[in-house]
Amino acid sequence: MKKILILWLLVGLVGCNKLESQAKKAVESQLKDPDSAKFQNLDGICGEVNAKNSFGAYGGFKKFIDTGDGVIFSPSLEDSADDKALFKERWDIVCTNGLTGTYTERIEQKKKDTEKALENSKKQRDILAKKCDEGVRKIQHFESINDKKSVEKYGHIAQKDCNDALDIAKKTQDLVYESLRLIAY
Repeated sequence: MKKILILWLLVGLVGCNKLESQAKKAVESQLKDPDSAKFQNLDGICGEVNAKNSFGAYGGFKKFIDTGDGVIFSPSLEDSADDKALFKERWDIVCTNGLTGTYTERIEQKKKDTEKALENSKKQRDILAKKCDEGVRKIQHFESINDKKSVEKYGHIAQKDCNDALDIAKKTQDLVYESLRLIAY
């Protein structure tokens, strides 16, 4: 059993090192002085690189993502806010979620995770919406028979259930938006 576990760990490390090696080569191919490249915080296809610029000076570490089709570098100060936001979004999706594998595999895993969260969120929303509806019906019933104590009691419960349903609906909406963004990658 120990041998199998050690073998499994080694295979995982070799796969990660292979991705890191490919990412380094892809990044170096984009640099003015590839031999000066210094890497840090490597995680498969994501990391940071510092290399000499055309003046022969190190410009500071820049984040990168190796997509397999090319390398995306973190935007410079002079780049647009949209470019900065797009890079941050991609970085957050593929580099900070504990995902592993190639860019495409990470995007697919994130899509699956988002779809699962969306499914769970929809179920929660439906349950809370049903409780909200039931609470409103109870209030209407107690109002019709002038039972003010019960109206007050169930009013608070129904309000909480309805507010919770709205919160979950907002979360569901955010997950739908995230799913649509992921389709673009």
